[in-house]
Amino acid sequence: MSTAALLALASCKDKDYTAHPPTWKGFRIERNGKVVSGREVFAGGDSMRVTAVQDQKGRYINSTYYTWTLTCQVRDTKGGLTDSTLTKQYRTNYDGIDNSDPRHTFAIPQHAEGRATVSFSATYNYSSDGVQVWDGSIVGGNTGYSGTIHSTSALLSGDAKGSFSFNIQ
Repeated sequence: MSTAALLALASCKDKDYTAHPPTWKGFRIERNGKVVSGREVFAGGDSMRVTAVQDQKGRYINSTYYTWTLTCQVRDTKGGLTDSTLTKQYRTNYDGIDNSDPRHTFAIPQHAEGRATVSFSATYNYSSDGVQVWDGSIVGGNTGYSGTIHSTSALLSGDAKGSFSFNIQ
């Protein structure tokens, strides 16, 4: 066997192909185009753009599903409050197409009020064997971000779940 072939074979053994999900800083929130804190009070009709900010990118991930959910209460025509849930799901190829920070824009429903929650979940299907991670969140050092996002990982896939709450007047 030639020297070049031996070097190529040896270098393949040293490469780490272990898959893992991203780790997270938290959520960045924008109200009508301006970055705000999670303590900001929103109003019905406001635009809320939420970004799940990655601390470290995931690796060897192919198909990815992101689900965003806004849960709030809306005052009906009789003066009572009705539960309202808005959900949007996206699918992408994390490594091949888009590994940028996932984001979604909600329109806060007219006549919404009280406490509301935005929930985020992600499912990652790996293109190689995964490492087991029980909590891929960053503790501390995430000043300027709201809520928490936690990752878990197994042999074939990983996921992330997070949420934050805010007030609507």
